[in-house]
Amino acid sequence: MPIHRKIYFWIIVVTFSGAAAWSGIYAWKNLRGIGPVIKGPPEDITKTINTTGMPLSMPPGFSIEIFAKDLPGARVMAFDGFGNMWVSQTKQGIVSLLEVQDGKVARQNAVLRNLKNPHGLAFDPQNEFALYIAEEDKISRLPTYSDGGPEKIIDLSEGGGHYTRTIGFGPEDGRLYVSIGSSCNVCHENDPRRATIYSMNSNGSDFKLHARGLRNSVFFDWSYIDGRMWATEMGRDSLGDDIPPDEINIIHDPSTNSGQAGNYGWPTCYGKNIHDTNFDKFDKNTYYEIPCREPTEIPSYIDLQAHSAPLGLAFIQEEGWPEEYWHDLFVAYHGSWNRSEPTGYKIVRVKLDAQGNYEGIEDFITGWLTDKGALGRPVDIITQSGGIMYVSDDHAGVIYKITYRSDWSVRNFQECADAGYLIMESYPRQCREPGGKTFSEEIGNELEKQNLIRIDSPRPNSIIKSPLTITGEARGTWYFEASFPVELLDENGNRIAIHYAQAQDEWMTEDFVPFESILNFSGPSAGSKGTLILHKDNPSGLPEHDDQLRIPVIFGPSTSSGQAKSCIITGCSSQVCAEEEVITTCEYREEYACYRTAKCERQTDGQCGWTETQELTSCLNAK
Repeated sequence: MPIHRKIYFWIIVVTFSGAAAWSGIYAWKNLRGIGPVIKGPPEDITKTINTTGMPLSMPPGFSIEIFAKDLPGARVMAFDGFGNMWVSQTKQGIVSLLEVQDGKVARQNAVLRNLKNPHGLAFDPQNEFALYIAEEDKISRLPTYSDGGPEKIIDLSEGGGHYTRTIGFGPEDGRLYVSIGSSCNVCHENDPRRATIYSMNSNGSDFKLHARGLRNSVFFDWSYIDGRMWATEMGRDSLGDDIPPDEINIIHDPSTNSGQAGNYGWPTCYGKNIHDTNFDKFDKNTYYEIPCREPTEIPSYIDLQAHSAPLGLAFIQEEGWPEEYWHDLFVAYHGSWNRSEPTGYKIVRVKLDAQGNYEGIEDFITGWLTDKGALGRPVDIITQSGGIMYVSDDHAGVIYKITYRSDWSVRNFQECADAGYLIMESYPRQCREPGGKTFSEEIGNELEKQNLIRIDSPRPNSIIKSPLTITGEARGTWYFEASFPVELLDENGNRIAIHYAQAQDEWMTEDFVPFESILNFSGPSAGSKGTLILHKDNPSGLPEHDDQLRIPVIFGPSTSSGQAKSCIITGCSSQVCAEEEVITTCEYREEYACYRTAKCERQTDGQCGWTETQELTSCLNAK
């Protein structure tokens, strides 16, 4: 090979190797936590959630339910004059109508299709049936419940970067406001309409700048106390796990600043007017005055954990809500995509006093982020009087309804514990509410039977899934022919599984003998309660010889995938291959031991059965 070709070859090799190394380092730093975003939900939350809050957690007195489902990509919600809800499904290009009767969704259908990333929805306060729809490139007005179609009122900037456009009517001036995100992570925009909030008349005229320097303020709302606009803001990427912060900003009216729209810092500043010197390194910025100083740039009002991705926000009304929640703000953290350890995926309560002064942040709803992935990602929030709240979820494709019960009071140990009251570490544990009332944890009759039978797993109030392994020890008098029955009941007392526990040692003794059993079951909804019963074997059938250990359990999410059930080994002596548990006699034969060398699996006829192996044949012939 000529020398110049060798040089070119090695230049190419070094270039590609360097690019690959840089890509690997970047991915390791920024994309390790992207899994919850790109993977679908590990479980269908519509099948696991119920009014107990399972699998989501929230403060005592609040309940959560699925208000609507089958809404992939659900983002912005808006109620019309009939009390029906409209929902934008941005990535699907759809706006759907949910017809509500008696507080429930009676019908839902996609009213508009083939839109360009529809996001913001707002009804004109002067015409409660005129729906404004913000797509990536325009805002249109739709006369709902009529034959008319959308009418464009204004074109918007499009192309690249953040494509959602959110709109809302100002409560005092009646103008229509629109937020338009940046075209990039960090840059100087060529289009002055990017990274801003603009306002206009309801017909699209008098389009003028309201605020700038806002990288991606996807949602905004107005305080009902003083009328000021508050907006969430997503900080730039690629500076690490913890900087820059995401933000909540109070957007000042230009009339309070000599008619000039406020500058909230991006791309030069972030947070409390911190200078982004990393941006200077790449853009060679020149400054004629010291950057990131008031009044030229306005600092954030509240700094949030970096990469939380704050979206919807809503002020909490007074009527029907706990007094300590009045004037506060709910904020939806959509969740990170480029943080090494995922963060967000929850709704927080921003605590404010009556004048809007910041007092702190605490979690309100958590549980969407699990070890297996994200069950959901909250987006928009609507609060109503009467202690009612709606939350959209574009990952699970649902709308949640949260309700507060003003007459709520502690009724049991779990509610007392969830309220954060004092727990005394006795057995069973006890919880005492401020009024002095004490609640004991339900543990079944374990203490009464501990001299006869003891259970190691599952412990009382454990969350269980199928297959369930049960272990412990019982006196030899609890067994008959080395086994005793085990059954599992749902919260209504219906049997959902039955099998035998097998002695793991010589059972003809009065001492304790270890046992084990495996139960396969399906059916109960996640979060519902059940009872595991370990019966003393009573071949005589005489009631005076009956006895049982009862253990309360909680059913976890089902692991079923909708496919045919797996074949299981069952029978008193584990000699049967079947789809479900079966009860057999406990007569033991030597050849049963040979089946440990066979395969229990579905046969060509679709039935469960033993697949013979050479080891099985040899073992049976030897018997």
